[in-house]
Amino acid sequence: MSLLDGYHMMVVSQYFETLNDFINLELVNKKYQYNMAKFHNNPIPIDKKTINFFTHIETLNMWSSFDEFFGNDIFGVENEVLSNKINFFRIIIWFEVDYSFSLKHKNTNFVFKNITYTKEDRAKFKHANIPNTVTKLDSFAFTNANITSIDVPQQVTSIGDNCFSCCYRLKTVNLSTQLKYIGEECFCECNALASIDISQNVNLLGKRCFTTCNNLTSVSLPKSLSYLPFCCFFKCVHLQMVKFPHHLSYIEKCCFARCSALKTVTIRNIENFIGEYAFFNCVNLTSINIEGNIQSIESKCFKRCSSLVDITLPSGLSFIGNNSFEECTNLSAIKIPQCVTELPRKCFKKCFKLEIIELPSGLVKMGDMCFFECSKLKNVVLPQTTKELGKECFSRCRRMKRINLPSGLKEIKLLCFENCTLLRIKIPTTITIFEESKCHNTGGLKNRFCLFNRFHLII
Repeated sequence: MSLLDGYHMMVVSQYFETLNDFINLELVNKKYQYNMAKFHNNPIPIDKKTINFFTHIETLNMWSSFDEFFGNDIFGVENEVLSNKINFFRIIIWFEVDYSFSLKHKNTNFVFKNITYTKEDRAKFKHANIPNTVTKLDSFAFTNANITSIDVPQQVTSIGDNCFSCCYRLKTVNLSTQLKYIGEECFCECNALASIDISQNVNLLGKRCFTTCNNLTSVSLPKSLSYLPFCCFFKCVHLQMVKFPHHLSYIEKCCFARCSALKTVTIRNIENFIGEYAFFNCVNLTSINIEGNIQSIESKCFKRCSSLVDITLPSGLSFIGNNSFEECTNLSAIKIPQCVTELPRKCFKKCFKLEIIELPSGLVKMGDMCFFECSKLKNVVLPQTTKELGKECFSRCRRMKRINLPSGLKEIKLLCFENCTLLRIKIPTTITIFEESKCHNTGGLKNRFCLFNRFHLII
């Protein structure tokens, strides 16, 4: 530290947080003595005692309304001892104030760095445009406003919850390039909004941010986003194209659910999970390409994506939730990543065109109704690690002709092969639980024929 000269040490000390830090610095060696005297504005909050350490203060920085104002009246209440007032060249207010409050001190030495435009400000001033001094738009500031366009000033870094919600005629929004946060339900039900250019500096979108923006057709998401929140684009029925960031940590529940015009999804790098119902009922979605170190696809993630024909899952995927691909009625083939050890209940239920499925070599269990009514499925090769087939697992797979039951298989649950009328199977001797109902035995397992379930068992 002693290698820094006095000037550069002053620059570093601007980031100190306590008075003791400054005092201790001056005790290090002679060249750092009088460091505090070099400051012309206070780098930390000060009071009537500690101001004596900063002997050349000209500009007063205030980070809280509870800081010492040194007799400078800002809230309309005169200081008890006006004779002790200290006149500063400038007083910079860093804590948040509303726009109306800032106007009261327009021609004074007070400078406001964080001005919030509230719904009360809008009602009072009825501005055609948001004032350029504003740095934040408050929650509900423009809710239900009868506006068709809005320009957000460049100084604005944050837009609060429900700020523009239910602005049914809003068509055009020009956002600040300095914007970092867009709050919950901010543009919810802006039915006329067709497009929006989100600043690359935005690092957080609130829940339901664009829910039911019925005319939104495309969106390019900024690179700085780390995740997509709950119901962010839920029921944006005309949304056709989404450009995802280069890296995402996760996508939360229902994020793109019922986006019925969405056609393709390409996510280049996602780490953790895609949440429940994330793409539920995206009926025109034909292609999905997911890359990255994603661990989990949650329940019903792609359920009822009835046009889906092509999906690429990353090799590191280890968990697939219940009903994930249920009623993907045009899906004909899929490769399950090697890290998956269990296919859950109803995973591919009613995937009527599914013909080819490549199972991982370490698969242990298939859940209830996993391939229920996959009516085009003909041949299934189970890995040797498979231990359990759930209830109605292959029920109503009417074209299934062949399935190998591995020697280590232990459980075949109730109605597993119901109405697999073309299927002939050989039961391994390792089976400990076999729950097929209404079976009529004629000479033991060797000749058992299940009348109700209509398939042949051979040993």
